[in-house]
Amino acid sequence: MKFIRGLVLGAVLGCIVGAGLGINFGQGHPLMSNPVASKAIRDKVVSGWLDLLRYGSDAVGDVIANRSET
Repeated sequence: MKFIRGLVLGAVLGCIVGAGLGINFGQGHPLMSNPVASKAIRDKVVSGWLDLLRYGSDAVGDVIANRSET
């Protein structure tokens, strides 16, 4: 059981570190730099959250309106 838990934990940590290294390698940055430090990624994340809030609240409002009509 200890072995399996260590194996799963190692795989999860390896995926997290590997994803960061892969992002840096793909963008041509030094491997040990912060993968989300670039302004483009931050802008994409912020715009994604703003879109989610804008369109998500519209969708939730539509669902609530439709439920109250029935």
